[in-house]
Amino acid sequence: MITKNKETTKMIVCLSDFHIPFHDEAAVFAAIRWINDCKPKAIYILGDLLDAYSLSRFEKDPRERSIAEEAEIAKDILAYIKRACKKVTLIDGNHEERILRYTSKYAPELMGIVKTIPELLDLDKLGIKHVPYGQVHVLNELVLKHGTRIATGAGQSVRKEMGIEGASVCMGHSHRLAVVYHSNRNHTIVGVENGHLSDQGKQKYLKASDGVADWQQGFSSWDKNSQGWYPILHRIYKGKVIS
Repeated sequence: MITKNKETTKMIVCLSDFHIPFHDEAAVFAAIRWINDCKPKAIYILGDLLDAYSLSRFEKDPRERSIAEEAEIAKDILAYIKRACKKVTLIDGNHEERILRYTSKYAPELMGIVKTIPELLDLDKLGIKHVPYGQVHVLNELVLKHGTRIATGAGQSVRKEMGIEGASVCMGHSHRLAVVYHSNRNHTIVGVENGHLSDQGKQKYLKASDGVADWQQGFSSWDKNSQGWYPILHRIYKGKVIS
């Protein structure tokens, strides 16, 4: 296990793709325990905290939870994360964007009345910063984002994002764990695909196929020294952080 001095650590942790209510509770709390033990400086949630399942364009099971129920679960989980680390930022993913997109398409008259993500999740009350979908957070030349590009194979999606940003990138969205590097005459940049904290067995669209996906549970931590940022991937297996 990595240990860090609370006063001097520059380590940050990135979590992503919980897809509440299809999250894996054991995986989520394994990550939170790791955070509590290692005392990072900040936590960044890289999108798809919520699934917004009821607003999906795909065929839906009416027995599943509503947006309001998803939000209540999410607030509880965010409170646990906030207790483990004082500085937390939530970056929206495409699943959070479903709420705005659905309202805009089917009930534009309610724009401005329907709750925003910060309102829905009580982010101000929790003291959590918010980055809307489509925007990125740049931390000392490291781009933190949900991501929009998907390619076959671990590492290929973040290569696309690195090409767009021209910088080191940590992204969610792909549900894969990968670290890739790119060097040119001037510098070397690094990209991470951040894994996921969902339960594949609960994902409806996977059940509609063969129930198998090229996904890996986990998260990343990043530390910085005079040479720049360097990431470590932490795989979760059967509810335990194993690397």
